[in-house]
Amino acid sequence: MFGVLYRIVAKFLRWFTGVRSRSVRDGYLLLFAALFKAYRICTLWIVVFVMEKLYQQAYVERVFLAEDGAGGDDRTPPSLDGFVAAVMAVEAVTAAAFFAILALLRSGFRAGDTSYVVDAPMLTLLATDYALSTAAVLAVGGMVARTAQDRQLFRYGHDGLRGVRAHALMTLKLAMVIVAIPFFLV
Repeated sequence: MFGVLYRIVAKFLRWFTGVRSRSVRDGYLLLFAALFKAYRICTLWIVVFVMEKLYQQAYVERVFLAEDGAGGDDRTPPSLDGFVAAVMAVEAVTAAAFFAILALLRSGFRAGDTSYVVDAPMLTLLATDYALSTAAVLAVGGMVARTAQDRQLFRYGHDGLRGVRAHALMTLKLAMVIVAIPFFLV
């Protein structure tokens, strides 16, 4: 069953990415990269959903439930600048777990001087892909956060719950597209 699934996924990924090599190692690289990208997209979806709820709660507590202090009006909405950084920090922990599993596979199943499918170049390519896509998500997410807080475009100070929801949706959709890009082929 796994062999049939592997061949189907490998053929699709070779066609999709343009890699024409029939090497076993290249096929497994594409398979592990596709699994890693699917894993990241699923974890990003979950993490963005949880962070959205936390930021909405922080907005309600700070804007609607806050009492005026002695220093004046402290009902300023929370900044969205840290949203993407918090999402990527939590996602980094889950990615580290994936890399730890791959490293355990590499060390546990490699026998002597033979080459195992999960080798150092594969881990390096996956780590490079992760680093480049994470940097791109942080850059794009920061731009989305600044746009969502712009007073001329959105009314984040007055209608922040909608702003948090829109920011989370835009960040998630852009992150999904960025993560799906095969940076390991660059």
